[in-house]
Amino acid sequence: MFTTRPEIKGTFGVVSTTHWIAASVAMASLEKGGNAFDAASAAAFTLQVIEPNQNGLGGDVPIIFWSAERKRVEVICGQGPAPAGATIAHYRSLGLELVPGAGLLAAVVPGVFDGWMLLLRDHGTLHLRDVLVPAHRTVSLRDLYDGTTPGARVHPDYDLLRAPRGFLVPFSLAPRGLSARPPRPGADRGGDAHAPVARHAADG
Repeated sequence: MFTTRPEIKGTFGVVSTTHWIAASVAMASLEKGGNAFDAASAAAFTLQVIEPNQNGLGGDVPIIFWSAERKRVEVICGQGPAPAGATIAHYRSLGLELVPGAGLLAAVVPGVFDGWMLLLRDHGTLHLRDVLVPAHRTVSLRDLYDGTTPGARVHPDYDLLRAPRGFLVPFSLAPRGLSARPPRPGADRGGDAHAPVARHAADG
């Protein structure tokens, strides 16, 4: 079978993520004795720190998984509803004719955290702290922009964070570790706003 992606096999476990640090954290969860649900959750919370432009605590997470115990496919809908204040009148009071395609003005009531917590509660085996603490520790491991592939990832985000007619939503940039200008080669990737949340949840 032809595929544009490499075929990955393992005798102990296999993890696939968009970032090698998240994959390492997930494999470490398996090595601690955790199951696939622990590993997936650990990877997800790690990605919220190192790739906040693609994963965040303020987003959604539809989870489709196979339960070996129940022998069936199950779904967790971690998608949030629109906020009560997100009315047509409110958007028009801001001079907008359309709901922005990205940024805080387009955000729903976050469902991602509850979605992962529900998965861990019903199917995980590790203590919550063992799942969340690695995400906090990855702040010191974030790769730096080198002006090539990692740095190129940020540029589409600046376009996505612009509402219709070029309206920039500046308060959507700070939680992502971004500023009004693209980062220079060698700059930190950001994500500091996410790590304290993981640490607080783990301590709680």
